[in-house]
This record gives sequence, structure tokens and C-alpha cells, in this order.
Amino acid sequence: ENYLKHVCPEWLQKYVGYGRKELELAPDVHVSGKEEHGTLILSCHVYGFYPNTITVNWMKGGDIWDQETEWGGIVPNSDGTFHTWARIEALPEEREQYRCRVEHPGMLEPGIFAWGEQDYCRIGVGSG
Repeated sequence: ENYLKHVCPEWLQKYVGYGRKELELAPDVHVSGKEEHGTLILSCHVYGFYPNTITVNWMKGGDIWDQETEWGGIVPNSDGTFHTWARIEALPEEREQYRCRVEHPGMLEPGIFAWGEQDYCRIGVGSG
């Protein structure tokens, strides 16, 4: 009875904690841009993450620009991971001021990504 009420639940919680880190897959992030009719459209594609809890924002300078951002939903992939995107319109001459900020449980800290910089490839606490 002691085993079932105390020892077993403690062990189960311990092993679930070990597995949680394996289940948190950090996202891959790709930032792209294209110019149309004098406007720069910047896209931040985030994919291959698990769980589906994620925050993706566009920043200009140090400020988050949520009102100007268009988001895609968080969509499941066939492998059980998820993907999403965020897009913003900018002036071409202000391109260097924009960054995509991604926050996910599988990442050690929020990532900041710019168009033209190296993509982020799953460097986090998960196994990915």
C-alpha cells in the first residue's frame, strides 16, 4: 500500500519530468522578405516545434509591433509537431530595424532573428 500511494507516484513524477525535456522540441525559424510596390513584406516562419505553446512577435528596434503584425494560426504537422508564421509590412529602408522574436518552452531563452542572418535550428533544451 505504501508503494502504491507514495513510492510509485514519486517515481512516476520523476520520470515524467525526465521525459518532458525530450518532448519539448525547439522550433526552426526562417525569416524572409520580399518587396512589392515599394513595401517590404517580412515573414517569420516557425516550424517543427512541440508543444504548441509559442509566442511569435515582430519587433522594430526594441519595441514589439503586435498591432501591425499579421499571424497565421498554430497548425499541426503530420509528424505531431506544429508550425506558424507572423508577417509585417515595413519600409524597405527600415529593413535593418525589424527582428522576429520567438519564445517557446523548448528554447533556453527567446530567440531574436533578422532577415539575412543564419536561421535558428533547434538549439534548446529538447532533443531536436
